[in-house]
Parts: sequence; C-alpha cells; structure tokens
Amino acid sequence: MLLNVKGGEKEVKISKRVFVSSLSIVFLVALVSVVPVNAHKPYRWWNESYLNAPTLNPTWIGDIWTEGIHGGIHGELVWNNTGAIFLGPDGLSTQKFWGFWWIDFDVDGEVDILGYHDGSFTYARNQYTINGRVTYTSEAWEHMIGWKIHTVGFVDWELGYSEGYIQFN
Repeated sequence: MLLNVKGGEKEVKISKRVFVSSLSIVFLVALVSVVPVNAHKPYRWWNESYLNAPTLNPTWIGDIWTEGIHGGIHGELVWNNTGAIFLGPDGLSTQKFWGFWWIDFDVDGEVDILGYHDGSFTYARNQYTINGRVTYTSEAWEHMIGWKIHTVGFVDWELGYSEGYIQFN
C-alpha cells in the first residue's frame, strides 16, 4: 500500500501487516472498553473471640457479624492455629503463626466458609495481622471460593479476648 503525502514529493510505504495490526489494536481496545467487568465488592465483617486454652498454638472461638451482607447475619468464627514460632531479640517480641479457620453462620455444626491463614502478633502493641484464603464454602457462599482474607485486631490478654475485622476480597 502506498500513501501519498499531499503537497510533497514523498511517498510513504506502509506494509499490509502494519496496517492490519494497527487496525486490530484499535478494534481490540474498543472491544475491551465495552466488556463488563465482574468485580466483587469486598466484605468487611467484625469479629470478637475468646481464647479456648492458653497454649503455644491457641484456638480462638467467637462471634462474627456481616453488617448487612446476606441480611446482616451473625455466626461463629474459629481460628485454629496449628503452628507458631517466636521471633525477636528476646525470642518473645513477635509471634508468627499459621493454621486454618472456619465460619458457621447458622451454628448447626456445618461449616459455611473455611480457609487457611498465616499471621503475626506483635506483643508490644498486642496487635495481630492475618492473611489467608477461602478454600471451601457451603453452596450459599460458593462465590467466595479463592477469595483472599485480611484481618487486623488486638488482644486483651487479661480477659483472653480478641477483637478485629476480617475482610474478604
């Protein structure tokens, strides 16, 4: 294909491949901008729990509230830590832990949402941060399989009490 520049004596040659490729890119950009995206809105739920037993790998059992999601329901949340190591100069500054967790909304003993987690606890601030992923759900929550979780909260050791939020996205 030849392209003549008006008022000049030059001819510019553009190969068919370059022309077709450029045209294809324009159509692809137009198509992508029209395709709807199915992004999910993150859920942020509040939880509070109590220490089941003061062990190296404690289990925390408590309540969780959905605040308007699925009608604002509430249920039981269990954090089951299966391992932990202590870090820091004195060996007690920070704890890294891991395990699995589950939520039972109708408290019938059947798990509604289940996943794994890795976290850290800073003793100087009594604060924890946990990250993980949803690996199993009941039919009502199956859209959440594979979602990430992020949790931040604090612990009152005198009461053996924990409070924070868990965000799914």
